[in-house]
Amino acid sequence: MGYKYVVVVVAVVFSAVTAIPGAASAQAGISSQNIAVRDLLIANQENLLNTYRCLFNTDTGLVPGGCADPDTINPAAAPQNPTQNDLDIRDQLIQNQEALLNTYRCQHAIDTQLVPGGCPTPNSAPTGNTQNGRQTDTYTAIATHTDLCAIRTDETIVCWDHDGNVRTDTPDGTYTAVIIGGLGNDQCAIRTDATIVCWDDNGNVRTDTPNGTYTAISSGGGDLCAIRTDETIVCWDDNVNVLADTPDGTYTAISTSPWHSCAIRTDATFVCWGKFSGNVDGSYTAISAGNGHSCAIRTDATIACWGYNDSGRTDAPDGTYTAIVTGSGHSCAIRTDATIACWGTIFDYQRNAPAGVS
Repeated sequence: MGYKYVVVVVAVVFSAVTAIPGAASAQAGISSQNIAVRDLLIANQENLLNTYRCLFNTDTGLVPGGCADPDTINPAAAPQNPTQNDLDIRDQLIQNQEALLNTYRCQHAIDTQLVPGGCPTPNSAPTGNTQNGRQTDTYTAIATHTDLCAIRTDETIVCWDHDGNVRTDTPDGTYTAVIIGGLGNDQCAIRTDATIVCWDDNGNVRTDTPNGTYTAISSGGGDLCAIRTDETIVCWDDNVNVLADTPDGTYTAISTSPWHSCAIRTDATFVCWGKFSGNVDGSYTAISAGNGHSCAIRTDATIACWGYNDSGRTDAPDGTYTAIVTGSGHSCAIRTDATIACWGTIFDYQRNAPAGVS
């Protein structure tokens, strides 16, 4: 079922539910129609929840069949003699689904016009230290998923939630790289001694973190990949089991997504593996694996993209660039004049990059 189609069906069925007299209160002679309409809404809202989960790589473990080939949720068979309790249970489930849908909408800036009262306005960064009203903290790296984490120039880590609240459960120490979504939905970082540390949403440091020393780290779909200090690649699943399908050779950069991974070899060529792998000849300095497509910066600073090309996500613009990132259905890059270009889109807000120098 397509994403837009699911939204329309949910809206129509929700209108039908609210149009039934006494939809949320006790009534005499509850009919099977009262139950059937609610069951249809429940099924369609669950399909929409799963669409959001796969689209934004959030709570994907809850998707029946997995995001590669998700099962379609169909309405349950209505009881022959429904009771008020049957009705109440369904109304509560509908409310819970709607609350979770609105959480996803606000976290990922999608369908926000459907959120009653609108979404809270997030702060763009933690307050940090200020002087004369200006933020004085500076950063060298940043990672985002549902929360955000950044490495300060003093090499310590700060994380903050969607509402801009600084989290107090990040581990002490100094770090060179950070990602969110590794080994499930944990945060992981490379310490300045080149070892890896991971911690959960409650600040509990995992004791099963991979041993060894590393220079780069990347996460996608719960898996975690890293480049060892000997320049070889290793990847782990949610349970820290080493994955056997990583390529041999030596590498300088790596990028993972829920569907595939890509890495640049030490000879500047690259390799991709997984569902949307593909390969493009040439030599490259940077690479990013997205959801169904990938892009890389050639050694002449131009961009090459390949893979699934709905909405022009692989139609890279002309020009020269220094950095690139790919998302669900779009890509953005920093030009050599320090301005930003974005192309291919699922939602209009992702297309319009801010003006000016970044």
